[in-house]
Amino acid sequence: WKPGVENGKAIRTIIHLPIEFYPQHPFKNPKPLKIYAIKDLKYPPQYPGGEEKIALFIKNNINYKALANKNIKGTIVVKAVIEMDGSLSNIITTDNLGFGTKKEAIRVVRKLKRWNPGMENGIPTRTEVFIPVVFN
Repeated sequence: WKPGVENGKAIRTIIHLPIEFYPQHPFKNPKPLKIYAIKDLKYPPQYPGGEEKIALFIKNNINYKALANKNIKGTIVVKAVIEMDGSLSNIITTDNLGFGTKKEAIRVVRKLKRWNPGMENGIPTRTEVFIPVVFN
């Protein structure tokens, strides 16, 4: 480097050197992350309060008024993925008792709060879960 010069003498100067980086963004084209089955994990995802809290939440949040048949009875199993941050995604069901129960089961499961995600080697995982939604 050549020093700064003032009145013919070399002086200390500060220089701001812009450096631009163009790293590959890790989420721009991510590889699909493996989705684990609960049985494959030593530490599976946990809903705060456990299965009893899930069942109670579902029971208290089903909107029977939205159903065409208010006296429907049965169970629909909802499949979802617990993401690494504990949120739910890929919420689907192939079960259907009719009268709007499929739509209502998915709506109620979407309202569940965040889970504690499953862990594999100390790293949060994406885990597939099955949640029964009981209509009675």
